[in-house]
Amino acid sequence: WPANSTAADLIPPGRKRLGWALLIAATLVLLAAIVMQILYKTEVDTVGFYTWRPVVYAYVLWGAALGAWQVLTRGEDGQRALFLLPALLFTIAMVIFPTLFGFYIALTDWNLSSFSGRRFNGLDNFWQMLGDPYYRNALLNMVLYVLAVLVEYV
Repeated sequence: WPANSTAADLIPPGRKRLGWALLIAATLVLLAAIVMQILYKTEVDTVGFYTWRPVVYAYVLWGAALGAWQVLTRGEDGQRALFLLPALLFTIAMVIFPTLFGFYIALTDWNLSSFSGRRFNGLDNFWQMLGDPYYRNALLNMVLYVLAVLVEYV
């Protein structure tokens, strides 16, 4: 290796361009699938997918392109980073997305037996929940239980 060079410096520019092209193309496919599905589900557009499955496929394609991008643009360092990538993508898919989607659902009035479908109502669900005496009682019971368990472990 030449003096003052790293492994990333020895990667040919064409290989780096290929990595970036793969990542950009996969990102555009993923974003297009997400936007198309959101517009279809909100009935803004008639073009879309019956289920979210194609968006999941686009996410898997994007994950594979992200891994290829790591290796093509960073070389050996990218190969090392590949060991963390499955855990990161799994965390996004199984923790972060459901949390954000659950918060979105909490901001809507979504009665599955109604014909009108989902309706955005902001923080009304939270105010209604805080005003419910059963909820306050359950919250108090949970706090007491947590305190009892903490005392038990101390």
